[in-house]
Amino acid sequence: MNAVVMNRGRIGRRNQKGIGLIELAISLAIAAGVLWGIFKVVGTVNAKRQVSSLAQSTTMMGNDLRTKFSEQGNFAGLTTTTFIQLGIPPEELVTAANTLETGFSTPMTVAAANINGVANDGFAFTFSDFPAKSCGDFVMAVAPNFSRVTIGSTVVKNMGTGSNDPEITVADLANCAGSNGVVSSIVLGQGR
Repeated sequence: MNAVVMNRGRIGRRNQKGIGLIELAISLAIAAGVLWGIFKVVGTVNAKRQVSSLAQSTTMMGNDLRTKFSEQGNFAGLTTTTFIQLGIPPEELVTAANTLETGFSTPMTVAAANINGVANDGFAFTFSDFPAKSCGDFVMAVAPNFSRVTIGSTVVKNMGTGSNDPEITVADLANCAGSNGVVSSIVLGQGR
């Protein structure tokens, strides 16, 4: 009788070896979720690193440009090409085609600008097709070093002649929403 009872217990159980399909599917789903989370964090950290690096480079380039032109009455003749020829931008921003490109693979241009009411009395750095998710961080990092900041077509800071708008507000940063995840342009201007 003992043999019969023991056999009944084995009849309901299978001799399973290894992992079943359900367990495998659950394990793969968990692994995929973990990998997605890792990639998401790495992407965010990389974007923050790009913003920090570009903000530091932009501030350095603005200071260097002001120093180089301190003896000259204006910035007439300043273009992206002459800016590169002066050796101001870091090598990582200069492309093989002798243009400027940010770490976000977006174009940057440099030109003389009217900041304080006189032609060519300042310069402007224009960042085109800027990633919207990084716009606010970048603008807030560089704004203290420039007298005029424009996001898209909206001037959000203007310390030029006849203006005194030094604060960038939350409402101003709403211009960073852009379209399809891209801000058409960020323009940073500085006068003499």
